[in-house]
Amino acid sequence: MAKLHLWICLLLAACAAPDISAFKQSSIALTTGLNENQATLVSEGEKISAKLGNPSGFTNKLKRLKKQGAQVQILSSTLASYANSVARLARAGTDGEEAVNELVGDISTTVQSFTGAAADIPASVSDFTAALGRIQQISKNKQLYEIMQSVEEHIYAVADALADEPKGEIGIIQGMARNWSALRPDLTAYHQSAILLKKKTQNQATLKATNLQTRIANCQAAAPCDYEQLLKDHRTEIAAMDEAQSHIQILLNEIDPYEQAYASFENKIELWEGDMLAKIGGIPELATAWKNDHKMVMNYLKDCTKFGGTFKKKCGAFSAGNLELFGSLLGKAALGF
Repeated sequence: MAKLHLWICLLLAACAAPDISAFKQSSIALTTGLNENQATLVSEGEKISAKLGNPSGFTNKLKRLKKQGAQVQILSSTLASYANSVARLARAGTDGEEAVNELVGDISTTVQSFTGAAADIPASVSDFTAALGRIQQISKNKQLYEIMQSVEEHIYAVADALADEPKGEIGIIQGMARNWSALRPDLTAYHQSAILLKKKTQNQATLKATNLQTRIANCQAAAPCDYEQLLKDHRTEIAAMDEAQSHIQILLNEIDPYEQAYASFENKIELWEGDMLAKIGGIPELATAWKNDHKMVMNYLKDCTKFGGTFKKKCGAFSAGNLELFGSLLGKAALGF
């Protein structure tokens, strides 16, 4: 239905004409949301590190997380800068070499703003800027959508690199959780002791019955069976087992406060780890949504260019009814961070 409305608007040129802003706005939301998201990851990590006395293993991984966060910022900022440029160029009806020059200038400014940052410029961003540079000399008669098509593979590589960032961050966060857990070897030792003891309390009734069955079979095999001695041996064994269980239970009772402390300690770590991982879980979906939005914008520019004579400024107007095509889930999801 939305696509039908799009063609009607194009053919009749009778729709309201706000500028092409949704792609730009959703990209800005993506950048803002992710930057805040990454800042929260680092700040929460710093809080825990301070509480733990800044242990070296934890702080080293925190440094890696900061570097990873800078990579996310560069990648998302590149996507937002490109979307902002496309929106401005489409609104102005700018094509050809002038359009490429503006794109190169905007992206270069964005990349240069990260010069000297903790993270190196990602290879995908460098490849994208290089691709823009290569088409400057051959873009004189190219429409904006054709320019976008020329660098589509490279800008998508930037989005894909953004989608891959959580893989590294997940490993870092899990490593931080392990470092945290390792700070209480005493509780871990008590927990392992409890596990060993509890194994000795399992299936006692079955074990007693099985031992008696084996004892009877062995006795009868060596006929005549001395059932009186068998009974004495059985009772002696049961008494020894019961006494051992009593001692084990006393030990478990003494260990129990430490076991509870261990459970509380591990639960705190698991909750923190789960919260941190949840903060980065949606990044791949956002990157995919950005690529889908880009594809729709590019296709729309291609279609409306065919009817350029209908518009005062070729493709400079996007109908209100079609802004929904470019919003997708990106803005809401990114702001949800």
